[in-house]
Amino acid sequence: MKLRGLCILVLMIFVSHLYSQSWKELNPPPNIFNEEILSVVADLKGNIYAAGKFKNLENKFVVAKWDGQHWLELGSGSGALNANNFIYCLAVDTMGNLYAAGGFTNSTGYTSIAKWDGTKWSEVGGLVNALNPNGYIHTMTIDVTGNLFVAGSCTDTSGNGYVARWNGMSWSQLGVGSKALRANGYIYSLTTDSTGNVYAAGHFTNSKDKYYVAKWNGMDWEELGG
Repeated sequence: MKLRGLCILVLMIFVSHLYSQSWKELNPPPNIFNEEILSVVADLKGNIYAAGKFKNLENKFVVAKWDGQHWLELGSGSGALNANNFIYCLAVDTMGNLYAAGGFTNSTGYTSIAKWDGTKWSEVGGLVNALNPNGYIHTMTIDVTGNLFVAGSCTDTSGNGYVARWNGMSWSQLGVGSKALRANGYIYSLTTDSTGNVYAAGHFTNSKDKYYVAKWNGMDWEELGG
């Protein structure tokens, strides 16, 4: 009986602890979020970043950082992002660099993939080696070796959706020719696994007009599950 009573007491303490945990709004006044939040990420130090359709007082779309007490705009003055359109996605690498992309453009009018190095925002690859996609970037991910992958509504020279890879030096299409993804619609989601495989999904279909998840195995794209 004593053992049973002890078990009941432990269970009650566990349940009490479980229900004592609750959601907390990280949004004290002043409220920086005047529109939808489309992406949230955290770095290895526990910093939280958010972006989407909200703007600053200069009517520019921004990335916000939670400093533990308040949300603050990431970058100012010459180091500001100055995004002129929505920010759909964020990603953080193991070095703490933050990447942002969406519908905003660079100085040449192409959709931009921006990088925050802790001090300022800059174009990934610079203007000389920029990706310059012909559509919006809706999703991005980073693999274990630091490669950055982006995709969205942009298309290749054949008019098909594709995944682009930044290897730290240059941009390239992930799979070309017979090995191309050839997505017939937007790519809304990307992720990678611990072995370096890349997975893509969205509004594209296979030969049977069914939506599917595509896997890049390092050599070719294949339908996950066959």
